[in-house]
Amino acid sequence: MFAGIDPKIAEAMRKQIAPGEAYKLLQPVVSQRIYSGYMSAVVEDDRLVLWWKGDLPAPVRVAVESARRIAPIEIRSAKYSRAELDAAADELVKVTAAAGIHSVAIRADGSGITVSKVPGSGPAALTDFGVPVDTKYEEMPKFTSRQNDSAPWWGGTWAINAKGSGECSIGFPVTNASAGQWIITAAHCATPPDLMRDGAREDIGRASIENWQHDILLVNASVMGAGQGYINTGGATDGTSVRIGGWQDSLPGEYYCQSGANSGSQTGAHVCGLRVEPNFMRELCDVDSDGDRFCATDLVAARNDSGGLAVRFADSGGPVYGLTTDNRAIARGVISGGGDNLRVMYFQDWRTIWDDFRVWPVTP
Repeated sequence: MFAGIDPKIAEAMRKQIAPGEAYKLLQPVVSQRIYSGYMSAVVEDDRLVLWWKGDLPAPVRVAVESARRIAPIEIRSAKYSRAELDAAADELVKVTAAAGIHSVAIRADGSGITVSKVPGSGPAALTDFGVPVDTKYEEMPKFTSRQNDSAPWWGGTWAINAKGSGECSIGFPVTNASAGQWIITAAHCATPPDLMRDGAREDIGRASIENWQHDILLVNASVMGAGQGYINTGGATDGTSVRIGGWQDSLPGEYYCQSGANSGSQTGAHVCGLRVEPNFMRELCDVDSDGDRFCATDLVAARNDSGGLAVRFADSGGPVYGLTTDNRAIARGVISGGGDNLRVMYFQDWRTIWDDFRVWPVTP
């Protein structure tokens, strides 16, 4: 595994490889809307837990048995399906501003929804949404806004808005079926056609395509050529890197690394041991680079298991990835921000990026 990672974290990341591969077989089946009982798939140690409401349809049972050849799979009963909780969450987000709610999370076990308010703000005045809704009190999350790089651009490099509205990070170099070339970052970092520059104030390219609600942005950039397809994983100037090896779905319970530009510059390395929380962030609100109230949807939360910082300001847009035994980074998403005094990282997952843009990471 990668150098510089705590052996316990490295072992946990090694164990999650097989459940992740098993989910690859399940995903095309369980994601079909005709099977309404699906709630979630969660990694627990070396096994995959499938939360399902009601009986498994025959095609799903067949897929599960096939996937069990790769990793153990346990079926658990969910009170509500993902479709039911999504529908309830969609109604909830219509009242979040008036109710003083800054986040809405669907619990991965299908037991209900959790909303968050700032401490001391009082209970949320909510009507009946047809599912259990719990309130917790925590500070409002923050959308967190490598020094000198050049084309082909790598992940983890500084991405600075030339109009002076924020410092962020490059997530991954990406391409598509038409051989387009972009870097992906967070949408709250820039607005098309803002110019983005690296830490040495060299031009990267202009913001071009965004999904504002999902907080993802493509920036025109040269990302192909000799030396393409890497992520910076060291300090500001040491050039330590790892090659990119594709992308994969994110699952609760998995451990990831992130290599935002500020975290790398401050610590001299990427930040690992970030475990995906057992919930799905339906909405998360803060203020963007233009000073507007900004609410991103469908984010994923990952907590630093050591209790340290998961993310720092200016890490926004940076790469989130899993690791393989052959020293590759498997893209899982890009950073949006942090919560719980930055011990939690929020990121947009690659399945959403794929659905929105149909792009994939450039590899060596």
